[in-house]
Amino acid sequence: MFQPHNLSDKIDGKAELYLSAGFKTLESQRFKTSATSEDWAEIFIYDMGNGENAFSVFSEQMREDAKPAGLDQHSYRTENAVYYVYGPYYVEIISSVPTDESVEKMVALGHVVIQNMPIKTTSIAESKLFPKSGLETKSIALISTNAFGFDQFNRVYVAKYKIDKNEMTAFLSHRKTSQKAQALGLRYYRFLLTFGGKAVEQPSRITGAKIISIMDSYEIIFSFGRFVAGVREASDRKQAMELAHRLHKSLRAVIDGE
Repeated sequence: MFQPHNLSDKIDGKAELYLSAGFKTLESQRFKTSATSEDWAEIFIYDMGNGENAFSVFSEQMREDAKPAGLDQHSYRTENAVYYVYGPYYVEIISSVPTDESVEKMVALGHVVIQNMPIKTTSIAESKLFPKSGLETKSIALISTNAFGFDQFNRVYVAKYKIDKNEMTAFLSHRKTSQKAQALGLRYYRFLLTFGGKAVEQPSRITGAKIISIMDSYEIIFSFGRFVAGVREASDRKQAMELAHRLHKSLRAVIDGE
């Protein structure tokens, strides 16, 4: 079993991603079809402490060639591996042989692990807050630390959108109080100004929303209740404002229902 102090002995070069997301322990086991076979598969079971931490490392490493694996709520498969989240665990099963047969065996092994670890799984509520229109569903991810290069921005959910061929990113982060959300949004706004951002004066349907022009794109930042949220990397200001408004409306529906 690997723990925080020696995780890098097993996954040198990637340990920091897991550690920053709340890593507890790692157990791994290698399997062979026979004693003489050179083909193998290895399973890695990361205990991340809770489902949100597990989703963070899962989403930040999502492969472009991912295909659904049918394992619990969040899972995918590639030509030689299977990845999924199960409760507080992030699981990787990797094969030395990139074949359909080996992937099928790994998916079957994933089902066995789930059947032998009966735990209650929970959905990631924040991932359901992003407006559906234009959303690239597979892009939803959780950044544990240092989101957008801002060291005070942690536990930030992001999602990519494509609107009339223009791409942009929506983000949101749940804080402990509305005051903390508002203060964090203001600090991020000042951070962007420090690095060359220019404030854009424009009427907004979102109270307190701030618009910034930076590096040939627009960012919109606002807070609502205990959420700080916004849109970034948008080339079209009008489209960015419309997405921000839809995100604000989604957050309002949640908070008004509390």
